[in-house]
Amino acid sequence: MTSTDDLRAYLANQSPEDAAANAHWLDDAPVLKPAGVWANLDANDNPVYLNVTLYGEQSKSWNTYYAGVHHTKRSKEAKRAHGLVVAKLAGCGVQFTSQVDIKVAVYRGNLRRFDSDNVVDKFYIDGLVQAGVLIDDSYQYVRWAASAIFIDKDNPRVVIEVTTV
Repeated sequence: MTSTDDLRAYLANQSPEDAAANAHWLDDAPVLKPAGVWANLDANDNPVYLNVTLYGEQSKSWNTYYAGVHHTKRSKEAKRAHGLVVAKLAGCGVQFTSQVDIKVAVYRGNLRRFDSDNVVDKFYIDGLVQAGVLIDDSYQYVRWAASAIFIDKDNPRVVIEVTTV
């Protein structure tokens, strides 16, 4: 599958309004990366957009960690999520050096026991730092980070979008 095909598939999963607003990306030539990763670069080969899809990933809820879970289990889950991001981005060669906005979209198979404001996006953002895509996740480099939750029973996943400000 080409990165343009990946983008078409991604847009097909968006609301009609979002798909229409983002269809102009098809005019830009995304850089082909490993499956589930694509990026747009400017004329100087600086990244302006990165999309990382972690197929099959089911983000945990913050409630899980506040419900008396031992810190070693929380740490293990954080390392697992970091590792997914690092493995997906290994060798991609993209690093943002200017401030970015980050959106983490979680597509769950169901919403049982999952509040929309409890997406654990921090683990994935920390994974971007560990992968070398972000220098740091402080305000100097990340202006804002937001998360959203959707239902996709057939294709659960986490989609991380990084956009230059």
